[in-house]
Amino acid sequence: RTWVYDAATGFWHRRSSFPDDPDSRWRANCYAYFDHKHLVGDFEHGKIYELDHNLYTDDGNSIKAVRTTQAVDAERKTIFFHGLELHIEAGAGTATGQGVDPQAMLQWSDDDGHTWSNEHWRSMGKIGEYARRVRWFRLGKSRNRIFKIMITDPIDRVLIGAYLDATIGLN
Repeated sequence: RTWVYDAATGFWHRRSSFPDDPDSRWRANCYAYFDHKHLVGDFEHGKIYELDHNLYTDDGNSIKAVRTTQAVDAERKTIFFHGLELHIEAGAGTATGQGVDPQAMLQWSDDDGHTWSNEHWRSMGKIGEYARRVRWFRLGKSRNRIFKIMITDPIDRVLIGAYLDATIGLN
């Protein structure tokens, strides 16, 4: 696994260059700042890549961005999940190709991440749809739930926050 510390946010995150194996390593093996560019060397093929925040692929492959929440519980009482809304920078779609209508996917787990629900996809807004709200409704009930969001489209992914509408039951 490759762990990366983001000095701007103060958070650690994992990176992987192999979409089918999220626990694998990132291609970048070494780093150099040269000629005003951030360069990394590929551990497997010996290629040199430039890190660029305006590119959203890894050597032509989609980058899968996944964010998982901590468990949501209320001292083992049943929670009724009415809705979840992502606060994102909407309207960042591409003009053509993958990302014209970028999507966010929601899944949840009621058993500490051992199994996951079906995938539930929502549009994040085509170019210019800045007021797009990314929302899911009628999410069922649980005593302990983890939510997972995934974005694979090649767009700028700015997740500002999330809002959960839920009611705690009596037992």
